[in-house]
Parts: sequence; structure tokens; C-alpha cells
Amino acid sequence: MKLSELLENAPPARYDVEDAVRAGRRLRRRRRTGVVIAAVVAVSAAIGVPQLTSRAAGPSPSLPAGPSPSVSPSPTVEAVRGPDLTYALHGFITGRLRVDDPYRWTVAGETAMIEKKGGQADAQEGEVTLYRPGIDPRSTLAGAKITATSAIHGRSAYRVDADGAPMLLWEYAEGAMALATVRADGPGKWALTPAELRQVAEALETGAPRPVLLAFVTSYVPPDYRIVEVAGRFSAGQLSSVQLVPADEAVARIGRPDPDPRTQKGSRGLMLWLSPTVPSDHGAPRAGVICPERVAIKGIPVEKQPKHCYTFLPGGKNVLEVFGTDADAESELRKMLDSARFGSVDQPSTWLPAGSGFPASAQVGGE
Repeated sequence: MKLSELLENAPPARYDVEDAVRAGRRLRRRRRTGVVIAAVVAVSAAIGVPQLTSRAAGPSPSLPAGPSPSVSPSPTVEAVRGPDLTYALHGFITGRLRVDDPYRWTVAGETAMIEKKGGQADAQEGEVTLYRPGIDPRSTLAGAKITATSAIHGRSAYRVDADGAPMLLWEYAEGAMALATVRADGPGKWALTPAELRQVAEALETGAPRPVLLAFVTSYVPPDYRIVEVAGRFSAGQLSSVQLVPADEAVARIGRPDPDPRTQKGSRGLMLWLSPTVPSDHGAPRAGVICPERVAIKGIPVEKQPKHCYTFLPGGKNVLEVFGTDADAESELRKMLDSARFGSVDQPSTWLPAGSGFPASAQVGGE
């Protein structure tokens, strides 16, 4: 994916870093996975892990009678600590289905891919998202039909129908909900059956926390920014990425599902993105940090284009890029890249823990 292609496909209605990156992510995802019907909007636009959703207008549906987690009130910046940069879900196999280790962490939860033996070679069949205790994902399912089904391990479970797409919502732990979604295999066709989604839910267990790993970390983050999303490898076009937003916005996300980037307004913050080098965009590998001059694209004025800097990894096959808003000083973007450390991109066993690789101040609740 070329940066020029990414920017040329940016939606014209909003002009910020997330819009540009979201357009590129959509193109990458279509090439790899087709449409994944997800009830939660996946990431904010700055991270490399979109989940295409089916969301109808209207109020959030009411769940049938049964226990459901309560939503915590919005915390304050002064007295709050967000979730640690760890994963609770461990990959597992159940019959012909394989649930990978999670590839995406957010303030709201963690997401893993579901793959099927004999399924499409270049696409996962679905995804499962584990929400943190107290987060109720019903607000992301507006317009969907939710029906109670038989309990899973003694806890409530619900069938979800969103424009025909089968999903499963269940309580995987006390006060904590999970949602399994499927990929479309054509009009009215789905890569997993409701029975297979239930098979995943019945086999799913959480374990001891394990660190979120990335191919890069940086010891410098501008003081007011906090990490709200991290993604590891999910395609050949995106290897590791991190989204950061202002501290007050990050704290406001605690106890709530991830915001819908299509309706969210306001600051979008910073995005770090590690991906393969594209010579037509990045030029020949060279040392140091490069910050290209911004140019107007499709009538969007230069000052509305995201600020953008990048640096080549050793060997020149990959680049780490940072996108920022017009309010972010170029010197800050350069410092983030100058302070970066890298694992071996092709050897995930050498990847670095985000929790200790980024400053403690960059984590939600950090100072």
C-alpha cells in the first residue's frame, strides 16, 4: 500500500490523520479478509485493525432478561488507572477451529482471529472480542436482533442477528461479555455457522496475563498523549501499530466500548505504523528521520493534511511512520522515531513488550 494511494482514498468529509489511515486500512483489509461483520467498530482510525460493521440507526436494543454487566461511570483524569497492556486470552484449537492469540488490544478489550481448517487461505473466518469487566457492548449493536439462547458454562448467552450476520454474545466471566463475529462469504453466506460460534464460546478460557508484544517500541511519547490501541501483525501490509490520543479522551474511554470512528468527532491524536517499505513513497533506505513536505490532495488544504515522518528499520525492508495533527510539532514526531527500538520483524519471538517499552506516562492513567 502506497502512502499516496492511502491519502488519495481518504474520505473528504473529515480531514485528519485517522481518515487517511482508515482509507488505507480498508483497502488492505479487503485484500486480505473481505468483509468481517463485526458488532464493535474496531479501531479508531489510526490503528491497523479495522472491523467492518453492520450498524443500523436507532436505539440500542434491550437484552432479554438475565444478568448483564453494568457500565461504569466516566472516571476522572485525576483518579484513574486504565487496563494494563496485557492479553488474557490464549490461543486454542477446538475441532476444526483455531482461535489465535489476540492481535489487538484496546482500552475496551482484546480481539483474536478465528480460523477454520480447510477455510479460505488468505482470510480468517471470524473474530472474537473479549470486553473488559463492566463494559456492555449492546450500544454497538443498534438495529440488531438479540435473542436469549442456552447458557454457556452457566452464564447468559445471546444470539445476535445483524443484517443476517450470525453473531454470539455471551458472558465469559463474571460481569464480562464476549462477542464472536463472522466473515461474509458472499450475499447471505457466512464463513462460520451459529453452532461453530458456540463451539468457540464453549472452548474459550482466559489465562494468566501475557504482555502485548510489538515489533517496535519508543521511549518517548509527548506528555499529554496516552495509548488507547495496539495492534500486532494482522496482514502483510501492517506489522505493528499504536494509536495515542489526548489524556482526557483516553480516560473517557475507560469502561466503555471503543468509539465508532465514523461518528466520533474531535481530536484524533497520533498514530505509529510499522509496515513494509514502498520505494515509490519512501525512496531508497537511508539513515535518520524523514519528514516529507505536505501537499494538497483532492482539494484538501495542506494544513489539513496529517503531519508525517518516518524512519527505516535496519536493512531497509520496513519503515516506522508516525502521523500527527497540524497541532503536533514536527520536532515531537522526530523525537518519537529517534527514540524507537525494534525487534526482528520476521521473528515475533523477538518482539518487545509494549507495557515496558513505552513510557509509563503514555499508558492510560499515567502521569
